[in-house]
Amino acid sequence: MPISSRRRAIAFFVVLGVCLVLLAVGLNVGWIILNWREGVLLFLGVVFFALLIAGMIVNTSFLIREIRRNEQHDSFINAVTHELKTPISAIKMSARLLTDSRVGNLNTEQLELIKSISDDAERLLKITGELLNMSQVETGNIQLKLQATLPSVIIEQSMQAVASQAQQKNIQVQVAVQEKLPLIHADAEKTSWVLINFLTNAIKYSPEGTIIEVKAFTKNNSVMFTVLDHGKGIDEKYLPKIFDRYFKVPGTHERSGTGLGLAISKEFIEAQGGHIAVSSVPGEGSLFGFDFPTATTSQC
Repeated sequence: MPISSRRRAIAFFVVLGVCLVLLAVGLNVGWIILNWREGVLLFLGVVFFALLIAGMIVNTSFLIREIRRNEQHDSFINAVTHELKTPISAIKMSARLLTDSRVGNLNTEQLELIKSISDDAERLLKITGELLNMSQVETGNIQLKLQATLPSVIIEQSMQAVASQAQQKNIQVQVAVQEKLPLIHADAEKTSWVLINFLTNAIKYSPEGTIIEVKAFTKNNSVMFTVLDHGKGIDEKYLPKIFDRYFKVPGTHERSGTGLGLAISKEFIEAQGGHIAVSSVPGEGSLFGFDFPTATTSQC
């Protein structure tokens, strides 16, 4: 038996014993005053009541302890991730400065080493960010800043974030935004994070020189965001698991990812009242998307 379960069981029986002792006096009086049948019913009622009270007390105490433990866990993760982000960002900045010709000329091998440092630092930043986001998801403490937001703002922020990655693979990202899109009630930062995750995956799994299509349009009183790539696609049997935590599509040979990005994306979108979806055709590409209801007058 696990330690926590054993402690819970011990605490339950201790509290139960105390309850039974406290009720023993009342039981004896009732047994003397009433006849034996009513005394038996009273005894069973007292036992049931004692079990109920003991269970409520024990479960409440353990619930309070779990809440405190989750709060401590959340605070610890926040502290660790923020402490890690500062030196990792400094490493990225130093690597970027080394490539500046004003610092000095570098040979090809040195440039490749600096690029490797930058890539590893970027990967570490992504992992620490996902760790912080997953901590919020697991504790049910997703912090949202919901407000009326222009869909075009979310797309612009996302495009700026992946511009360098797309350029490195000579991938053209085509954007098609419907004119006069209504406002959506969303957290712009977290929604941009989801769209950036979609775009990053699309770039990662697309061949060089291909096209990725980003669209935003209205559909059934909602605003739909989609990212379409023309990569190898995903087998249909894996689609139901694609948003599961730590799931990676077999055969992708991806070692650097955590398998958390799409799971976090799903939690972020659904926490804002939206829906997330995926469709794919092997050999043709994949379409990832999400939608939000349009903002009401009171939300603007």
